[in-house]
Amino acid sequence: LIEALLQGVMDHLPQAINHAELDGASLKVFFNEELLGEFATRSRMGAQIRLEKELRFILSVPTDSWRPLIVEVIGLDFPALPRAVELREDLLKTLGSDFSRSAAFKCWQERKEEFPLQSSKLRRVHESLAQ
Repeated sequence: LIEALLQGVMDHLPQAINHAELDGASLKVFFNEELLGEFATRSRMGAQIRLEKELRFILSVPTDSWRPLIVEVIGLDFPALPRAVELREDLLKTLGSDFSRSAAFKCWQERKEEFPLQSSKLRRVHESLAQ
């Protein structure tokens, strides 16, 4: 996780990293500004990622050897795609107690032109998954 995040920044925005500090089991990475980017999972599911100006990884080593290591990450967020929260809230309000996957999909089919393919990441993700 740590290597993948930082390698991605180094590969695409090497000038974005200001400096890093290692203090015991804590690694702090300081960026010149907050970073917002996009990535896709292996299954082509698109998502956004936000790295705050200070990104911190804290390693917690358990006292019991059978427990896993824990890496706490502060300054990492996966915000919803633009207008996704608004759309979901609107669908919940419109459909009320009739809300279901099939009803939501029907509403999406009726409204998807509100999300132009050329400018809406939400629409492009949907179209990709629908293939």
